Amino acid sequence: MSTGQEGDASDLSSTLKKLDRKNLQVDPLAGTRWLLKLDIGREPGTWMDARWGASGQRVRVAIAVEMQRDGSVRPVEYQYGLLRTLTTPEGSSFRVKGSFPNEVLEFSIRHGGLPESKTGCDVSLPEGEIFMSIGTLGNKLGSRGRMSIEQYRFFVRRERRIVGTFTAERID
Repeated sequence: MSTGQEGDASDLSSTLKKLDRKNLQVDPLAGTRWLLKLDIGREPGTWMDARWGASGQRVRVAIAVEMQRDGSVRPVEYQYGLLRTLTTPEGSSFRVKGSFPNEVLEFSIRHGGLPESKTGCDVSLPEGEIFMSIGTLGNKLGSRGRMSIEQYRFFVRRERRIVGTFTAERID
């Protein structure tokens, strides 16, 4: 005598297998567009200079991107309204690390810098790349991700330093 639980378990199992990227030829994130809202400022555990973001102020910036089928990230036109944007943004590539269901989307955005003269506070970003990571499940992204930049310590060791968080809203 069956209680129906075996059927529910097999349905769940087949649904989970469909979401596993290893079983797919095209990444489910390919072709999706996202409005990334960056919240830049001092974060617990960062190795940024002690003066950077010491005031507690934060800078909010936005950028719209599209995840391409070839694995690249491309900035796209978007009506930002009053949102501040990054100067001269360029995308790079994206990849998903980890195994289902603990996958993390990693990508970076090159930009022209965000000097203190533009932010009006002690938070700035040097010209270069912002590295981003956020949890993912299928074609959905988590609620909040982390951002970091690479800097040298003692002119020798290159390391990543946390500079804030971001949220991702799907756009059409």
